[in-house]
Amino acid sequence: MDFSHYGVVDVGVTQFAPSVLFVLGHPDLSKPMQIRPYAGGGMNIFHLSEGAGTAGLSDTGIGGQGFVGAEAVFAGAPNFGVSGDIGYYSTGTFLGVSVGGFAISLSGHYYFK
Repeated sequence: MDFSHYGVVDVGVTQFAPSVLFVLGHPDLSKPMQIRPYAGGGMNIFHLSEGAGTAGLSDTGIGGQGFVGAEAVFAGAPNFGVSGDIGYYSTGTFLGVSVGGFAISLSGHYYFK
């Protein structure tokens, strides 16, 4: 699940992106490090606003996402992992312009148990 808001000067973008993630394999903490591939997908809902009051522009787009990647899990830190993925993200159409494309992501994860 991703929820984020970005703002620059008078432009703001809010994103809500729930996803389903499929991880192949289970952690084997007897090894010092294990790499587990994953794949996932979901939807994106973006809201763009520009300006203040009724004079500003506002639009909402709905799109999708699909991605594949891998996560490295370490025996010395079993609740922590790092991952990288590549995916295609579509946000639908904002103000008549289609937004989206390929993206690369690097992340750190902490698992609460």
